[in-house]
Amino acid sequence: CKFHTDPEHGTYWERLTCVVSAGNDDIRKFAFRPIPNENHWHKYETKTTRSKIKGGATGKSGDDDGIIPAVIPLFPGDVVKMYAECNDLFHHAVYGSSANDSKSDREETGNGRISLVFKRAMDRGNGRKGHGRAGGGRRSHQMRR
Repeated sequence: CKFHTDPEHGTYWERLTCVVSAGNDDIRKFAFRPIPNENHWHKYETKTTRSKIKGGATGKSGDDDGIIPAVIPLFPGDVVKMYAECNDLFHHAVYGSSANDSKSDREETGNGRISLVFKRAMDRGNGRKGHGRAGGGRRSHQMRR
């Protein structure tokens, strides 16, 4: 998965987002990195953190910009909470279960991943919330009758 930010935060959706990981014992890596040209790690690092990163971090973000992401293991049932300006200041991504993971490997092992994303829609006035697009589920069909 490529690094990205979630769109429409602070306009259609409140800034708090909770992502719940679910899957078949499939441990993934959830990564954050400062948005290039907008934010920098040095704003959040301490002297101790800087020396640990310089001495032990390897690899890049995958987008070849030289920014080393902060990576945490994400186990099934874990929740990642992004709030305040997180989407304005940081990109995030979920890495595959391994570097050699291919679609055929996932089909054979059954190690898939599902992420449930919880956000609260903001009131845009006149009782309208969220992005304003018509839904396709049972509830939206009932409301249209």
